Amino acid sequence: MPASSELARRVAEAGRRCSLTTSVLSEWATAGSPKQVEYLASYLEAEAASRDASKRASLLRRCGLPAPKTFGGYDWSAVSLPEGLGRDDLLSLSFLDRREDLVLMGDVGTGKTHMASALCQLACDRRLEARFFTASSLVMRLRRARGDGRLDREMSQIARARLLVIDELGFLPVFSQVLLSERDCGGNPGPRRDRRRTACTARGRGSAR
Repeated sequence: MPASSELARRVAEAGRRCSLTTSVLSEWATAGSPKQVEYLASYLEAEAASRDASKRASLLRRCGLPAPKTFGGYDWSAVSLPEGLGRDDLLSLSFLDRREDLVLMGDVGTGKTHMASALCQLACDRRLEARFFTASSLVMRLRRARGDGRLDREMSQIARARLLVIDELGFLPVFSQVLLSERDCGGNPGPRRDRRRTACTARGRGSAR
């Protein structure tokens, strides 16, 4: 008796997550008995889950979070979201798809860095690349890259992230003038095609905008 269409679908879906050839998957999904195909599907699903976990762990390591944070138990009482942006919208990371930036503003201790870190965690959990920097560490990183003659390469690597968080922006006045002026970049700030989404935290009145 051939395997059911549901078993064949499981094999094909898990195999694609493991980057296996579609034509081979289609053949083997129907070649064996239901018990054999069930075994194959279970193996491929376990392999895909393992690869997903490794991918998320790798993304988190590269992200550079100062400490892991989630939205579990997060105090939303101090958060005032702008019109048109609800909590579900924020947690879905839909602003990334809309290519919108996010600015988190508020006094010290109101949870800006926690929120930004938790957004990075969400992105990595969904296998999206995220990077976390304080404004001062990002400036120093880019200054070193410029001194070593690899500024373009460094900026390209950072720009690969779907989500770029710049924390403590308010502690570094004239951030854009420290490194990113036209003079510092040789008169050419570089192309802005396919711009990544940025979340910034800064001191001040208000919250997310």
